[in-house]
Amino acid sequence: MKDEQIFGLLDITSLGDLDTESGIRQWSQKIARVSEASEGQFKPAAICVYSTLIKAAKEGIGGLPIPLAAVTGNFPSGKAEIGLKVDETKRAIDAGAQEIDWVVDRGAAIESDGESVYEEVRFAREACGLASLKVILESGQIQNQDLLLKMANQALLGGANFLKTSTGKTPVGATMSAVQVFCSALKSQPNSSAGIKVSGGIRDKKTALEYISLVEKELNWDIAPATFRIGASSLAGELLSDTVWAEIWNG
Repeated sequence: MKDEQIFGLLDITSLGDLDTESGIRQWSQKIARVSEASEGQFKPAAICVYSTLIKAAKEGIGGLPIPLAAVTGNFPSGKAEIGLKVDETKRAIDAGAQEIDWVVDRGAAIESDGESVYEEVRFAREACGLASLKVILESGQIQNQDLLLKMANQALLGGANFLKTSTGKTPVGATMSAVQVFCSALKSQPNSSAGIKVSGGIRDKKTALEYISLVEKELNWDIAPATFRIGASSLAGELLSDTVWAEIWNG
């Protein structure tokens, strides 16, 4: 797979504790400049930021058609009253988010043997409306693979458009075993059109290609951003490093 094809799968992400409106505006503008200068050759699948910074990201990309994704659900813990999580999601969409990366309450999921995931995702699905819903299961915190499979299935039944591995804020992010579990969940629901987002520790091209190969093999998919995403930040720089647009990115 060519570098620009991998780049097209990226949800380029900035979720730093010190992110600011001005910083996200400039960062998003840089992504837009690369996309425009390369005539869409290096255009990401989405830009992913905190829900409160969606407006700044929208200002940064100007009128370019780069989808904006917001993390919601009281990211990264997932612990909040459902009404607060729903309100946050609706505000993000009103601000311009077309995609929502919603983090579930893993404590509740473990305590309920995965049953709480369905109800929570149903609320998320309703809040999202037409926006794409990526459900973060924080797979690195789920030691029991059978439980992770059940959570994944419940998320799909609840209306998830993507199963996402991690917030990137825990010691263990994406793992090959977790993605295999996600693949098993999708196989068990052949009528589902949902996809997979791999996030948490995907910092280089080699790692990205390993996950792409796994999903291709397990699901016999033609890899495309409609069903496969990679949440990353530094990976974008590596993919651009040997291009004429590296100067824009590093500027």
